[in-house]
Amino acid sequence: MLLTALPISSPYDPVEDPPGSIDPLGTVAMAEQLADVLLPGLTARMWRIRHLTFTALAALLGERAASAEGSSEEIRLEARLGLERLFVSAVAWKDEKKEDNWGNAARRLPGIGLARRAIRSGHQPLGKQNFLKGQAINGPFGVVQRLARNLDIIDDDNQLSRNGEALLLAWSAERGLWGIFDESNSDRRGAKWLRRLTRDVVNHVKQEKWPNKTWWGWSDLPVHLRPDEPGKQESEVLFQLLAGDANVVRKRCINLLLSPEILSSYRVVAETGSRGTLDRMILAQQMDARVLEGGDEVDKLIQYTVALIEAFEQVSGYADSAFRGLMWALTRRGGRGTPSQLLGDSVLALHLKATRQNLSGVAERFQTLMTKILDYPQVVDAVSQERLDQLMHDALDGLASEQMLVDAVMDRHKRVQRQKRKGVWIEQDHPNWILMPGFGDSSDAPPNHNGAYLHPFRVSNAYSFLSDLGKVEAIEVPNGEEE
Repeated sequence: MLLTALPISSPYDPVEDPPGSIDPLGTVAMAEQLADVLLPGLTARMWRIRHLTFTALAALLGERAASAEGSSEEIRLEARLGLERLFVSAVAWKDEKKEDNWGNAARRLPGIGLARRAIRSGHQPLGKQNFLKGQAINGPFGVVQRLARNLDIIDDDNQLSRNGEALLLAWSAERGLWGIFDESNSDRRGAKWLRRLTRDVVNHVKQEKWPNKTWWGWSDLPVHLRPDEPGKQESEVLFQLLAGDANVVRKRCINLLLSPEILSSYRVVAETGSRGTLDRMILAQQMDARVLEGGDEVDKLIQYTVALIEAFEQVSGYADSAFRGLMWALTRRGGRGTPSQLLGDSVLALHLKATRQNLSGVAERFQTLMTKILDYPQVVDAVSQERLDQLMHDALDGLASEQMLVDAVMDRHKRVQRQKRKGVWIEQDHPNWILMPGFGDSSDAPPNHNGAYLHPFRVSNAYSFLSDLGKVEAIEVPNGEEE
């Protein structure tokens, strides 16, 4: 039913940070897996649904470029990356000229900050050295690649698939680009447009030729692919792919998000709440209430998954609070202190006591839910049961005392960092524990977990998609990916 050479450094752009790059207790991957049960294919970095149309066009252009260059597979990827750089730069040009609210169109477009910087520095060309690191993963194509595959827009080799063809047919018809799939010698407008674009992209990647200021593509690319304004027919295809019968769980979740009651709640909380607060309110309160009495298997699956997410997030939140409390206490002591000195800190002691007490109830709830996981094979298929079990046992190990809680979170941190082949944040030398450089916390008090989710669960991403599709109006989605 769920149904070449040395590395080249480039300027920092926040969109290139991988999810979970800061994850001292190793909970990010599990959160991603749980989120994938409800909204498969989506990730916390996807904001513009029209990037799926761009992905389909980029895959088609890559095929045409490879064909034109003697079936070269290498040129396929290079052409796609070249098209991305040209497209992002074209949108940045529009934005810099302040035309027709292009600032909104440029929001959440990966690499837009770097493209603006290049334009302001004398219209510098964008290339591998000054664009996104890991562009194949972090560019517009790469960011939505997982969902594009899930929706059969592209295949596992990043080549255009059946639904991608249907999407491009709808898009090209609305843009007046008829014949986009014609043979290369066709005189129809779409064929000629694609042939011209392919030629210019190949020149860019093979000869490092950056178009001049009068290039036709600076106007055509952003107008035809403006990220925030998919066409009517195109939107219908995209919505059908996103919320169609191909995945009944995602369909049900999208329809729940579109319900007036849940949408109204989202609008209210979005004005002041954090993303973690939003996700918890939508999933654990609004969505859970609407599937609680559901008799079909889909609603039962959603209900169990939401309950598991809630328990997982509370366990993760309190464990994280305990660990960061230790960092806070070490910062107060100049970055070093013995375990007995840390536990003797009255503020930290109270913090750990409250954290342990709060952890007790949610850890036991988590344990109860984990005994039922085999009843939901879709969840078992999506998550690492072993990792969830380990988190559960780590939490239970810390319930007896504050000392046991400290031991549990420190043991988990060492294990997680060793698995990631990264250094620990707190070095447990004898007799002192030493806080590694860059991990201090100079806040007035240790950070308390307030119930908000520690990890994103794609609710805001789904609403961003639905807003661009015209399914919801006057909604502001916070925390997009932009520099």
